[in-house]
Amino acid sequence: MVEKEDESRYEFIELYNLSNLDISLSDYKLTKKASTGTESSLISSSKFSGTIRAHDYFLIAHPDYKTAFFADLAYSGSSYSISTNNTVILYDNNEKVIDKIGFGIAKDYENLPYPNPGENQSIERKNFQDTDNNSEDFNILDVPTPTHGQPEEENDDENNDDEKLDYAGKITINELLPSPSNGEKEFIELLNLSGEKIDIFGWYVLDEKNNKKVLAKEKTGVTKYFHKYDSFSLNSTGDTVSLYDENNKLVDEIKYDKAKSKYAYAFDGSSWRWTSKLTPGAENEFDPTLSGRVKKDKNIYANIYANFEASDVHKNAKKFTWDFGDGHKSYLKVTRHKYEKAGKYQASLKITGDGEDALYDFEVKVEKYPQPDVRITKISPNPKGKDTGNEWIEIENKTKKKVNLKNWSIATGTKNLVNHPIREDFEIKAGKTKKLTREICAFTLANVKTKIELRSPDGKVVQKLNYDKKKEKMEEYEIYEKGEDGWEWVAPPAETDLGGLQPQTSEVASSEQDSAENTGSEKNNNANINLTEEEITAALGKYTPAGDWEEKKRNRNNLVNYGVTIKLAGADFTNQPRVLGASAVKQYENFYTFTAPAIQKHWAIALFNAFWTKINSGLNWAINRI
Repeated sequence: MVEKEDESRYEFIELYNLSNLDISLSDYKLTKKASTGTESSLISSSKFSGTIRAHDYFLIAHPDYKTAFFADLAYSGSSYSISTNNTVILYDNNEKVIDKIGFGIAKDYENLPYPNPGENQSIERKNFQDTDNNSEDFNILDVPTPTHGQPEEENDDENNDDEKLDYAGKITINELLPSPSNGEKEFIELLNLSGEKIDIFGWYVLDEKNNKKVLAKEKTGVTKYFHKYDSFSLNSTGDTVSLYDENNKLVDEIKYDKAKSKYAYAFDGSSWRWTSKLTPGAENEFDPTLSGRVKKDKNIYANIYANFEASDVHKNAKKFTWDFGDGHKSYLKVTRHKYEKAGKYQASLKITGDGEDALYDFEVKVEKYPQPDVRITKISPNPKGKDTGNEWIEIENKTKKKVNLKNWSIATGTKNLVNHPIREDFEIKAGKTKKLTREICAFTLANVKTKIELRSPDGKVVQKLNYDKKKEKMEEYEIYEKGEDGWEWVAPPAETDLGGLQPQTSEVASSEQDSAENTGSEKNNNANINLTEEEITAALGKYTPAGDWEEKKRNRNNLVNYGVTIKLAGADFTNQPRVLGASAVKQYENFYTFTAPAIQKHWAIALFNAFWTKINSGLNWAINRI
């Protein structure tokens, strides 16, 4: 601040950037606080703009003298003035106080205020090491000219910067240990690249909290390496280390993120790397890179678990950190993850251990699950014998491509449904059906009432159905099937142990034989069955209706009964027990006839035989051809 020739507006505020990075001043705030405690903005946050370059100055002046000073920014109003007995405060864009200077009888200051400057004097920071004491950190400058602009006179400082040696690029920070083992101290190593011996007496380092540590308190010539163990207060969660020479000039600066315990942060000539090989005072050494490869499913769908694996990893790898890009992580070498929404996600795998960390960035494309057209068409809830393990569900693939229903599921129950995943590959060819059993899907089907759902891997219900068998007992082999008119119960299918052969009573056998004799046709003789003795033995006790023979019998009975009052014996005893093989008589060399002894003794047999012999041959001929 300066007043010149009663011009109170001839004043300025100069900022300096200590870091190696350019800083945007957008939304920063600069205020003055009077001794009364009233605080007002010199520049409103909405008008604060511009960028202060690394290790450079930024000048703010009164609007009337902005051009004269070549200032970067002007106060927001022409009536503003710093004057005396004030505090100037600089806030960042988060309204955090970066720095402040209180002078005169100001009420806000760091430890002690600095005295008010006199006419044509400015308050200048003594050095960039902030001690949080305004009275100690600043000096009075008699020739107030901003360094940033083009003043009438140079800053009158007996230690002018132009006369000071510039060590930037000559000596650098080369290695540091921010998180040592218990009981050990941190260390910082410097590397002299100039090829000449440099005295670092009075040099010091600062961390982000401005903790100061002098490296050399006496003359110390450095030819190549210099290191020092000390409590530098380096933060293990990340910090910035700044190196200054004896003239408070920044020489080098390095920033690191979260520190690895017992690992040094070292420069390899082109980049900074973490290493377990600590080499203070010697050339830096590095661990092998913990190489690996990201392996994941080719197709990843929303609401379906996808598989991820860190493969081909270095033998020294110990820890794996997956960041799936949706706020979720995993720490397993082989893991799985389910994305809730479709989209593209930027993911990463970090491999750590006894070596240099390896970070692999990759993109995950998550799509909606494509629902193939598959449906349940048949159910067998009550197979013959024991139900468990023998129940099945038939599923049809209505698409034109083969589908695999692995990770699909069948949910069953009477009230609350239990989900049963298909644990293994279950492939169905295009347009085909396939039976699903408990071998790979542990579903259960009740014999009375059951609800069933076919669910896709993303949890969506593809098909719902239920059945309620309203009778005391469900028949074995009874099938619940989807037909043209909807779902219906289909009676148990006939057993086919005899290859479709029919049991026949002696009455029918005799009539068929008579008909064959009358017509001279042996090929129409339905009473003679061509069987071997082994087949007869295997067929004992079993009865299998044959569709063709049954149809002929019904037609014959209708013709005979038409116009007469006597029914055939075969019609009278259709509901009587019949056992194939109860009596087998060999009539010809390769032909057998079968009779039921209980029926042979009935009086109706004699009547039927007498009546039947009187039927004319024409009727026999017609019957055998229907």
